[in-house]
Amino acid sequence: MKRSSHELRRSGLIGIGFATALGACAAAASMLDVGGGDPGMNMHDVSDDDSPVCVESVNTKVSSIRPVDIIFVIDNSGSMVEEIEAIRNNINKHFADVMVKAGLDYRVIMLVKHGPPGAYYGTTCIESPLSMIPVGGCETIGGDPPGNRSGKFYHYSYDVQSNDSPCIILNSLFNKNEYIDDFGLAPDGWIKWLRTSAFKVIIEVTDDAPGCWWYPDENDLSKKKILNDFQSSLGGQIFSIEFDKLLTKLVPEQFGTSENRNYVFYSIVGLKEKPGAVDEDFGLPIDENGKPDDPFTPSEEIVSNACSTAVTAGHGYQALSRLTGGLRFPVCNAEKFDVVFESIANSIDSITTSLCMIEIPSDGVEGPVDVSTVKLRVENVGVDPSYFTSVKNESACSTAVDEYYIDTEGNYVILCPETCKSVKSSSENVKLTAGCVPIVR
Repeated sequence: MKRSSHELRRSGLIGIGFATALGACAAAASMLDVGGGDPGMNMHDVSDDDSPVCVESVNTKVSSIRPVDIIFVIDNSGSMVEEIEAIRNNINKHFADVMVKAGLDYRVIMLVKHGPPGAYYGTTCIESPLSMIPVGGCETIGGDPPGNRSGKFYHYSYDVQSNDSPCIILNSLFNKNEYIDDFGLAPDGWIKWLRTSAFKVIIEVTDDAPGCWWYPDENDLSKKKILNDFQSSLGGQIFSIEFDKLLTKLVPEQFGTSENRNYVFYSIVGLKEKPGAVDEDFGLPIDENGKPDDPFTPSEEIVSNACSTAVTAGHGYQALSRLTGGLRFPVCNAEKFDVVFESIANSIDSITTSLCMIEIPSDGVEGPVDVSTVKLRVENVGVDPSYFTSVKNESACSTAVDEYYIDTEGNYVILCPETCKSVKSSSENVKLTAGCVPIVR
């Protein structure tokens, strides 16, 4: 029987098992066994001495699937009411459920105005199981805040109009220029909900084009930047390069760099469906045999013509998807959003890369583990033990095979990509140790 890629990954493609055991607060925090043994076997629990332990020994596994943070940016202007209703109806069953079945460690962040359906143009309210709001509860929420579910779902309520999305993404990320969410849930911006270990997927949903001014320095308004595609293929390409440069420069530890991106941009925008879609430069059909709910791949040209209910074809968003390797879908097919959402969820499963991740134990801790004391020690028979080197974040990783970094927000120790590859292909034993923050009694 043929097995899916995620089944192979989860059943031992990476095959790392480990046992953690914490000694006294100044002693070992955990231990793991990585490499050539049976992935179902764990090391025996140990502690460095007979003093009281900070954390009871636990057995767990290193995650082999990379976390992904998915940021929906939704135009809630008056022309988007039908599309927003389709998002509400499909985001749990045809998006979140697919991610769960794929075994992905995901969280969803939404940038759109929160509220009961139809209360203010296209206000959006998401229900359980993603949100804490029970099924049917959106009809009666009144002025209540979004049902943010810690670790899984976050809603940054802000009024996103037809052409504002690029500037709102940049401004609300750190709450620059007073772009605070309506309920004060993230006064310093939605950056607090991102994980440095996670791959980022931005999903733009709009029937219009980008067109706004961004002020990178709120104290010097002369430094404003225009983000506009001028509804042309060339304008779209210029917009995509400029936005990519601004986003990656703003937070390289989250979104990577223009040379090594840690994000992909998906577009659910106003481009014409297949097979009627034609390219911008020559007016030729892009896929004469395509079906209306087929996605547009990064290799296919920018579509010049708009679908029936859209204002524009969204050239800039299309170009940004092509630049970052994302898919594009027509926004006019709201009745097909079930297919669209499943296509996006399945593609996310295929594009996220694997990480060697070690969750820092917390059960039974008498006070938090001091992550500054984390050390990774490599042990081989007949060879003196050596230690891995700590680096700031993934962007600081080199081609060396002895580096790691710590995602303190997610409470993970993560081996750098080359180190992860090396450890998986060797029979090395790697021990993780750390001290605990002293408790004043």
